[in-house]
Amino acid sequence: MRSHGISFTLEQLKMRLTRRQFEVTELVSNGWENAQIAAHLGISPKTVATLISRIYLRLNLTNRVQLCRWYLAACIPNDAYAVEIADAPAGAWVLPMPRETA
Repeated sequence: MRSHGISFTLEQLKMRLTRRQFEVTELVSNGWENAQIAAHLGISPKTVATLISRIYLRLNLTNRVQLCRWYLAACIPNDAYAVEIADAPAGAWVLPMPRETA
């Protein structure tokens, strides 16, 4: 990850966050709103907001955009933040599945 001059692999990012924080990071990075995350995980929107705040503190970030950049940089090599998928609607961009590091 390139934010703040720090680089992490996906595994290193997973080690810095709790399982739930990492799960929320994945959902935020895929464009989910707090209410959607809360409904999906069966927790309150306030709990989601608290989790996101704690993620920011752990990673020294201040907003969702930075969080998404950290996550995507860990998941996708060579700063390619999105790939176009042939089956997606015209002009749509989707994120590939995270790549595990060896």
